[in-house]
Amino acid sequence: MILHSLIKSRQHVWSLDPGLDRSDLEAFGAAWKAFHDTGDVATLPIKDGATLAVFILAPLTRRQFTRVFGLAGLEQVTDAVAYGLQSVSGFQIDGAPVQLERTDTETGRRLTSKSLDAIFDPVLFAELAGRIVEISRIDPTRG
Repeated sequence: MILHSLIKSRQHVWSLDPGLDRSDLEAFGAAWKAFHDTGDVATLPIKDGATLAVFILAPLTRRQFTRVFGLAGLEQVTDAVAYGLQSVSGFQIDGAPVQLERTDTETGRRLTSKSLDAIFDPVLFAELAGRIVEISRIDPTRG
């Protein structure tokens, strides 16, 4: 039997977040794997006094997936983030929390160019896009 849920939004922390405590690499590796499997941020080791940026990601619809994979390179990555990133906490620009704006399109709600530009980093976007694509699949091993 394949178990599947259409409500698979996940929390994600950027693997390069400076608040992650990597002082014990073996323990960090185990914690990161547990986090990746469950999406439970509480499993991650955090430096004293640090706050992690937590991204809420949602799976792509079939139409969004088709659109994203019709693109190439960084456009593909950026569109995956535009459709899949729902919100973020713990991310500040010039001392103020990031405010993500969304707009309606024929393939669904997505982040505005202004919002994408505000948080753009090619490595961050590549990691977020990979996770968005991953949670968009039916995973017969986890449901």
